[in-house]
Amino acid sequence: MTGRIFQTLLFAASALMTVSMPSFAQEGVSRISWGPSYSGSCTDCVLAGRNMAGWNISNAHYPGANLSAANLRSVIAHNANFDRAKAPGADFRRADLTGASLIETDLTAARLNDANLSGGNLSKASLVSARIKDTIFVGCTMTGTKLERAYAKGADFSAANLKGAGFAEADLTDAVFDNAVMTKTDLTLAIVTGASFRDVRFAGADLSTIIGADEAVFEGACATTKTKLPEGLTLKSCDAS
Repeated sequence: MTGRIFQTLLFAASALMTVSMPSFAQEGVSRISWGPSYSGSCTDCVLAGRNMAGWNISNAHYPGANLSAANLRSVIAHNANFDRAKAPGADFRRADLTGASLIETDLTAARLNDANLSGGNLSKASLVSARIKDTIFVGCTMTGTKLERAYAKGADFSAANLKGAGFAEADLTDAVFDNAVMTKTDLTLAIVTGASFRDVRFAGADLSTIIGADEAVFEGACATTKTKLPEGLTLKSCDAS
């Protein structure tokens, strides 16, 4: 009698596990599907409006891709290639783009607040009207990069190469440019209140109409005879440094 009851209970338990297992497996898939990883190539592919939030796409290649208005929030994209990609209005907030290449990439009006692009290459990229509050550009190559009207409050451009970059009418309040190269950089009507330009080379740069110069730090910065400075600001000669 006892043995028959035990067999019945064992059969019931086995049946219950058989029914439950597919459900458990499905839950497992749904838990990981939100953050896939992809490190392949997607040249010129169309990903406009795509939700890629939280993805790990380190070392991936997206040259020429259409990422217009795509959601790449908190994406991890170490050393990824986005050269010449079209990403106007894309959301890169809190993304980790350390070492990424974004040469000639269109990031017009994109949101990159709190993103990390340290060591990346954004030469000739467009960040016109982009939101880059507290974004990290430490050691980036940004020659010829367009940042007109960008909201860059608290952004860190330390040791970046900003030769020929354009910051006209950008909000650079509390931004950091220490040890950056700003040769021939255009700062027309840029707001620099609280910004730090320690040891910056302003050779041939235009600072003549910056706003808030008296509240910015220029310790150790240098200029040349071709540098345009605002009234009241005097810098040492780059030739003597």
